[in-house]
Amino acid sequence: MSRFLALAPTLAVSLGFFACSASANATAVVGRPAEAALARDAAAERCPGLQLVARVDGYTPPRSGQVDLVFALVTAQGVQTLGRTAVFPQTAFSTGKGDPAQSFGFRVDRQGLDAGRARLRLTLEAVSGDGDGATAVLGEARLAAIAEGGC
Repeated sequence: MSRFLALAPTLAVSLGFFACSASANATAVVGRPAEAALARDAAAERCPGLQLVARVDGYTPPRSGQVDLVFALVTAQGVQTLGRTAVFPQTAFSTGKGDPAQSFGFRVDRQGLDAGRARLRLTLEAVSGDGDGATAVLGEARLAAIAEGGC
């Protein structure tokens, strides 16, 4: 019993770290992107085609103008833009308030995933106006298999 009590603080810190890193959402604003580690579906390991599914759990539009959501893959080799989109309709939502999340999918190349260390970056870029007040909450970023080629 005393061995367990001696390890309890270490276990609590370790478990807390994993719980926070797995479930914490990151908020992007204009000029400050959000990043998330990539989770993997089991089928993603054995299927040739991969897609990255990014979930946005919340959004607040700018006070005036419009912003685009820019998704990029961050690896040791650099930053590769995957795609850019706008939230439509331009209204606020939050999964914390019971609203559904919005998901965006991008085909990715397995060789570009940096041996499992790649991260997803979400940047807000002002299209019109300065983007003041806009936020986007990046939820889960998951690698999933594309149903093709025998998968």
